[in-house]
Amino acid sequence: MPPDLILSRRTLLGALAGAGAAVLLPGGYAAAAPAPLRVTLPRPTGPHRIGTTALHLVDLSRRDPWVPSHPVRELMVSLWYPARDVDDRPVAPWLLPAEWQQFQVDNAIPPGVLAVPPTHGHLDAPVDRSGGPHPVVLFSPGSGGNRNGNTYEVEELVSFGYVVVIIDHTHDSSEVQFPDGRLELRTIPPDTLEINTEATRVRAADTRFVLDVLGALNYGHNPDAEHKRLPEGLAGSLDLARTGMFGHSMGGATAAWTMRDDRRVRAGINLDGTFYGPVVQAGLDRPFMLMSSELHDRNDDDSWAELWPHLRGWRLDLKLQTPGTTRTTTPRPCCPRRPTRSATRPTSSCSSSARSTRRGPSRRYARTCARSSICTCATGTGTYSTARRRASPTSSSSRKPPSVVGRRARGGPRLSTVDGACHHTVCRWGVRSRAGTGWVRIRSATVA
Repeated sequence: MPPDLILSRRTLLGALAGAGAAVLLPGGYAAAAPAPLRVTLPRPTGPHRIGTTALHLVDLSRRDPWVPSHPVRELMVSLWYPARDVDDRPVAPWLLPAEWQQFQVDNAIPPGVLAVPPTHGHLDAPVDRSGGPHPVVLFSPGSGGNRNGNTYEVEELVSFGYVVVIIDHTHDSSEVQFPDGRLELRTIPPDTLEINTEATRVRAADTRFVLDVLGALNYGHNPDAEHKRLPEGLAGSLDLARTGMFGHSMGGATAAWTMRDDRRVRAGINLDGTFYGPVVQAGLDRPFMLMSSELHDRNDDDSWAELWPHLRGWRLDLKLQTPGTTRTTTPRPCCPRRPTRSATRPTSSCSSSARSTRRGPSRRYARTCARSSICTCATGTGTYSTARRRASPTSSSSRKPPSVVGRRARGGPRLSTVDGACHHTVCRWGVRSRAGTGWVRIRSATVA
C-alpha cells in the first residue's frame, strides 16, 4: 500500500476490494484473514507540526432542528493548529471508535479488514505560538459527510501556519461521536430544494455559533461542555481578524451563506457545491472562489451562474482537471514528488491554433504523468506556456491578466495566461509546492 494513498470512502473501499477479506481454500475452508490493511494520509509539506483537539459545544439558544426532542443544539468541532513538543503526544485517529464502526457498517466492510487510519495531528499538543497569532479557517463538510472527510487539506493548511476549525453538523453529518460515547446519526430528510435550503441555513447558524465560541476561547474561556483541559497556549493564538471559510458541496454553500450573514468571515471557497438561499441574489462583497470538478461549472449549475455577477469582491472560478465531485475532497498526488528529466511534453485541450503557439517545455520541469499534464481552457481557445517565462496572449484584447499571473511557486515555472473571447483563464502546470516536495494539479481558472 503506497504511503500516500488518500483517504476517502472510494479509496478505502477500493483498497478493501484489492486486499480481500479472506482466502477461500479448497473444500470451502477459509484461511485466516491477513492483518488489517492500513491506509495512510500523505505527509503535509509545510514546516509546522500539527496538534488537534476536539470540543463538545452546546448552543442553549436553539433546539435541534432535525430531532425536536433535543432541547439544545449540540455540535462536535475539532481545532487543528500548529504545534510544538509533539513527540510524547499520541496521534489522532481519522475516526473515533464508534464512528469507525458505523463507517464500516455503512460501507459493508467486514470488521478487522481495515485498520482505522492515523492522522498527522497530535492530540492536545501545546500550541506553537511562534510568529504571532495564526489566521483561522473554518471548514464545513458536504451533506452526509463528516468533519474528518477533508483531513488531507486540513493538515496541509495547518502545516503552513493556519488554525483550521472543522465542524460536524449533527444529524446532517453521517455519524458524530460525543465524549460520552453517544453516536448521533444522520436523520435529515431526503434532499429537496426546501430541505437543502433549510439545512444550509442551519449550518450557517452553527457556524456563527462556532465563531462566537472561538472569540470566547481566544479570551481564555473554556467552551467545552465537559470542561476538558485545553491545549497549552491555545488562548490568544487565534487571529480572528483573518478568518476565512471553505466547504465541500453543501459546506461550500454554507461558507457563502455564512459570509452573507457574518462579516467576521473575510473570504470563502466553495468546493463543488450548489448554492442555496438569499446569497445567490444578494451576492458577496468580499473575496470568494468557486472550485469545481471537471463535470461541474457555471454552465450546468444555475446557482453558480446566478451568483457569479453578484460577487462584487475578488472572485475566481477554478476548475480541477479531474472528473467527479469527490476529487475536490480528496486530491491525490499524481506526479513525481521530484522534478524529472523526462522530455514528455504536456498536451492541451485548447484549439490547434492555440497549441501551435505554445512554447517548448523546460525539461527540468517536464513530468511523466500525462493525465495531469492536460490544461483545460475555459474559453476553448488560447495559449499556454511550459517555460519559466510567461506566454503571450493570442487575443487582441487589451485587458491585462490579474496580478496572480506571472507569479511562480518556489523553484517552479511561472503561471501562464490564456486570453479568451470573454475572460482570462489562468492555467498552472508543474508548479511545485512551497516546500518543493509536491506538485500542484493542473487547473483552469476564470478570474473575470
